[in-house]
Amino acid sequence: MIGFFCDAEAGLEGARIYEEGREALRERVSWAQLPDPRPEDLADSVAQMLQLRRARDLRAAPQLRPPLTLALEALHQEQPVEDAALRRQALDVLGHTGDELAEQILLRFLESEDWVDRTHAVRAYVRQRRPFGEAGRPTVDTLMDDPDESVREALFEGLKELIAAVEFSDQVAHDQIDAAIRRGLADEDEDVQAAAAEAQELRKSLLG
Repeated sequence: MIGFFCDAEAGLEGARIYEEGREALRERVSWAQLPDPRPEDLADSVAQMLQLRRARDLRAAPQLRPPLTLALEALHQEQPVEDAALRRQALDVLGHTGDELAEQILLRFLESEDWVDRTHAVRAYVRQRRPFGEAGRPTVDTLMDDPDESVREALFEGLKELIAAVEFSDQVAHDQIDAAIRRGLADEDEDVQAAAAEAQELRKSLLG
């Protein structure tokens, strides 16, 4: 709600803005300080001053932005994200886009020394169709070279999303999926084997 007032004797006018019953902004305008040419309507002059005030407030106010947004921006700028949970959440988000810059971040984290970061990166990288094997991108099956079994298991978590979305005619993707499953079924780790078997069953049920 906006309330206007005018005091002709004092040469003043102004307004108060209320939001949800509370005063959010109070502004007084001296006619002597109005810019030239002056607005013809008193309400217009107040509105003009309020817009200037709001512009100043926006410039001065701190920009409160979600931590995940800041983490994503930091990764795009190749800056560290010290909060590990937030960093990995950002990697998961990047896996849902085919954006080339997002992909470059995932590729960078596939080489991370932190196996948990690699777990999130590999799951994110394979969850949707990309030009696997082109322009330096690893193929799906070569990601099974990771020395950590948790990373190899995570590959199949992402791969199940890819299997559900890949086009039937995309033979290149199917060949890589099958190669990864074969390697998973022969893996030395039982959890990786089980994950590969689940992916194989899903592939059969969806693709034949």
